[in-house]
Amino acid sequence: MLLAQKQRSLLKKPIHWNPQQPLPKPEERLAVTGHFLDDLFLLDNQHHQHQLGYHVISPFIVNGSILLVDRGWVPMTQNQQPDPPIQTPTKTLTLNGSAYYPSPKQWVLGPKFSKLAPHITVIELFDAKLMHHFLHKSINPFIMRLDESAPYGYHRDWVVINMPPERHLGYALQWFTMAFVILILFISLNTQKTLK
Repeated sequence: MLLAQKQRSLLKKPIHWNPQQPLPKPEERLAVTGHFLDDLFLLDNQHHQHQLGYHVISPFIVNGSILLVDRGWVPMTQNQQPDPPIQTPTKTLTLNGSAYYPSPKQWVLGPKFSKLAPHITVIELFDAKLMHHFLHKSINPFIMRLDESAPYGYHRDWVVINMPPERHLGYALQWFTMAFVILILFISLNTQKTLK
């Protein structure tokens, strides 16, 4: 269902979006006009072909509001620097991409961010409040994933997770059932040993 929706959205012409309009639907194609800020966020622990790297998240000003643009994946060096170094254009641009709403249920074990350079922050998860702390401007609650053919991006191979929530619940039920059966077997086998 989601895969078919993604394929249909790729065929549609992007809508010109600005913050005064209603929020776009997930995977809706957008065209936005504005300019990038100097700040960069690098989303940590991102993998591509068994290599560790970052997703480059660039704040993009659209009518005075910030839209976060995921420009794609870059590998990291051993000293945690992005490779190649990130280049950000300074002129006014029109970008095409699709709306992506990160899961609100995210967690990390360590610190949520670390500074790599004065204008580069490594983040562990998408947190609009944390990003607002660095940028001091309102941030839209979604990320625009830059089209795979658009300039100013890095490796982009956007994956659509095609698994409905019911299937997640089915897997959870399956594992809990198996754990319950193993517990019953464990108790019954140990009870028989103690009776002998």
